[in-house]
Amino acid sequence: METAKKGHTVEFKGLKGAAHLNGTQGTLVEFLKREHRWRVRCDADGVLVNARPENLELQRLGVARPVIGGDISISAARARGLLPDMSVAASTGGLSPPVHANAWANGLPRKDQYEWFSNCYQMRCDDDYQWGGGYLHGPYDPEATPQSIADDFLVFCILAL
Repeated sequence: METAKKGHTVEFKGLKGAAHLNGTQGTLVEFLKREHRWRVRCDADGVLVNARPENLELQRLGVARPVIGGDISISAARARGLLPDMSVAASTGGLSPPVHANAWANGLPRKDQYEWFSNCYQMRCDDDYQWGGGYLHGPYDPEATPQSIADDFLVFCILAL
């Protein structure tokens, strides 16, 4: 639980006073330093529960998610296989880059293109939080820096093509 952050999804385990929560999931709300417990919002009913870190198991999705910013660079993410190498994919018959990668922008004024693309990024961040197990990144990461947000956006741009 050392890597746990606000917004991460956890599963309750080994609870005695609230054993009915064992095996259910919740979202980390805040760490209560004084009590050395996490405040967790239960996914099932929205109730807030204070639980010891040893009674929580951090949940990970089956798909590796790039942590861009202070932890890993875009080139390192690509080297680790977290980002696709489109030239290799195309030569092996896998995913190939679209012939007209910017076809979505046809007919849109330049200003609207920028707005549309940045809105797509924001919706992606929203979806990752809502449907991706509480994964906070980009502008929603409480520990984000301008550089980490820019790096996260660049990853989005690479994956969008």
